[in-house]
Amino acid sequence: MLVFVTTRGHAYTVRAIIEQKMGATAPVSRTMTYDDLFKTEWVPRATFVFTDLERLYPWEARLAADLFRSLKSEGLRCLNDPARVLTRYELLRALHRRGINPFDVYRAEDRPKPNAFQSSCVATRTTGWAATCCHPRTHWTTISTV
Repeated sequence: MLVFVTTRGHAYTVRAIIEQKMGATAPVSRTMTYDDLFKTEWVPRATFVFTDLERLYPWEARLAADLFRSLKSEGLRCLNDPARVLTRYELLRALHRRGINPFDVYRAEDRPKPNAFQSSCVATRTTGWAATCCHPRTHWTTISTV
């Protein structure tokens, strides 16, 4: 059995696996929130997959890392060690440095000045799809494709 540990309200991120809708047979799976895991007195014998790590507050991430170690010490298999796993930003930076990703990522607070920004697409219920492009030192441009 797989237990995907998620933040409250974000179990939808693994719903397709739980409901066997991935096109391949997956092990029996369920979700458990960090909140529930933090206060439980027992857990099923399973493989625990720690997810949503970027959505945790720093103190929750420390608790999750402690729990990860406790579960492992009891002989349970655990994946995505909260104390060691790369965040999305760190992972994308590492993949770019190794030449695996052709694009880089930047944090706004670092005030990046790359030669160009990748455009991104956003969907909203009221406007449909819109491509938003940002050009350094110029302006934001929105092009509606609906």
